[in-house]
Amino acid sequence: MQSLKQLDAAVASFDCAITINSNDAEAYWNKGYALLLGGDFEGGLPLYEWRWKKGDSEKRRLNFTQPLWLGNESLDGKTILLHYEQGLGDTIQFCRYVSRLSESGANALFAPQKALRGLMKSLGSHVLIVDENDPSLKFDFHSPLLSLPLAFKTNLKSIPYYVFRFAKDR
Repeated sequence: MQSLKQLDAAVASFDCAITINSNDAEAYWNKGYALLLGGDFEGGLPLYEWRWKKGDSEKRRLNFTQPLWLGNESLDGKTILLHYEQGLGDTIQFCRYVSRLSESGANALFAPQKALRGLMKSLGSHVLIVDENDPSLKFDFHSPLLSLPLAFKTNLKSIPYYVFRFAKDR
């Protein structure tokens, strides 16, 4: 139903699956995805976090001792490590949230894929590009990029925009 863009029917099907098995991470995640496709960010973003409980989630799940930040704690004067979790396109798409962290008083460390480090430097000097495997990194919180829309309570009108600015080679 979701592939046919019959999102209400898809959500109803996922609700049935959840009724049958209240621990079905795939059903919650798919319901969240269907809600997001329909523009329901308030309903979809919290359910999208079920991706970490799916069978394939361990591929990019990083187990830090520092707590996951989902927008509930103040970041004023704190350091947060932002890290990629999916492909290059998702990193490019969701890096738009990185600057919002600096605006909220946080010291932002950003660990994108190696192939994107040069591009991500265009986010500005208020964001430090780092390697997530650097043992000397010190931070108070961490967040995967795709959790930032939830942390910032994003809706269709509040999606931040970002334009990459490149230095001119002369």
